[in-house]
Amino acid sequence: MADDTDLRIATADRVATLWLDRPGLPAIDRALCKIFARPDLDVLVIRTAMPAGFGVIQSQSEAAAFAGAGQRLFQKLREASLVTLAFVEGPCLGPAFELALACDYRLAVEGPSSRVGFGDAPTCWGGRTHWRQLSGRPAPTATNPRSLDIFDSVCCERRAKIDLQTWLDRLLANPKKRRAPWRSWFVNRAEGFAEERRQFVRNRPKKPLNPWPAFDTILPIPAFPPIVGLVGGDLRSTALAWEIATRGHRVIRLTDDAALPRPNRLTPLELQQAEGRISVATNASSLAQCGLVIVDDSGLSPAFLEHGLPARTILAVAPADAARFAELARRPRRIVGLEFAGDSLAIVYPQQETSPDTMAALGAWLQQLGCQPVVTHERTMAEVGTAMTVT
Repeated sequence: MADDTDLRIATADRVATLWLDRPGLPAIDRALCKIFARPDLDVLVIRTAMPAGFGVIQSQSEAAAFAGAGQRLFQKLREASLVTLAFVEGPCLGPAFELALACDYRLAVEGPSSRVGFGDAPTCWGGRTHWRQLSGRPAPTATNPRSLDIFDSVCCERRAKIDLQTWLDRLLANPKKRRAPWRSWFVNRAEGFAEERRQFVRNRPKKPLNPWPAFDTILPIPAFPPIVGLVGGDLRSTALAWEIATRGHRVIRLTDDAALPRPNRLTPLELQQAEGRISVATNASSLAQCGLVIVDDSGLSPAFLEHGLPARTILAVAPADAARFAELARRPRRIVGLEFAGDSLAIVYPQQETSPDTMAALGAWLQQLGCQPVVTHERTMAEVGTAMTVT
């Protein structure tokens, strides 16, 4: 049965499912009140795949009110008579991870974009306090769910529905709330909540310095390229190869090192399928069908790489080489500097002639790979013919 609240709710067979596809305390509160008013429900499943971020908090008083409202809402969730189950798919960072910690049970689906943790923003809804109650390990910023013992089960995407139904059958047969862990006796929750509120007021999220702009493009943003070329063999290139291949796209690696370390997060079937999409080449002519080529091997000749590439291929190179590539390229509008920082930040360096269409497409593709693209301030947006819009 679909519901008309701000957030999607469905109920069937004593189970309510709430989809959190966007943050927002009032919407979550209204949805929970509606669910808790139903005496015929025993289990609440909260499905979340939200990235980190609270938005922009304008003042200290607004930050304090926001933190207090979230803590009260999550306390209501913990004290509910229903058994609560967080079902995490995709990235679950910051506020979404705090919500998962407030549930009785936690399941996670391990996939290409799986990242769970507190993110880089300060917590304010009691997340770190509950983390101390649940685990004696350091608080994670962003990690694979399989590395955290606070998840009751972690499965691959292929078994997600089966695993969820197995747990629902188990909980419906014995719908009892989970007992508080022994560590909770040594954690002063009231003091922890108060300290999180104070920290959040002091370090509340400000307006981002480098929001990804909206580009005034001529052409629509194309779909992610079916074939991507990776030049070089460093660790980041290896990680990108698996990330792209597990999403169903082909990868051509131009490298002298054919060895490709296997990631631990994939099932044997997923590993076999991804491995079949990755091939190794020894000359640039093999990249003739690539819509995107990412280079981490400094010192290569621009002409060597650009020769034979399709006219609309984007060539993303190391920032130190970007100016040299753009100056000598036949299609400088398609050249851009690119480097990765950490697990998810992609820093984009537009060149003098980089086109808005190139920037818009590359930004969209990076986001599809689970990266947050950021444009450097080394050049103004006017120099690449863009109109900045904060979204």
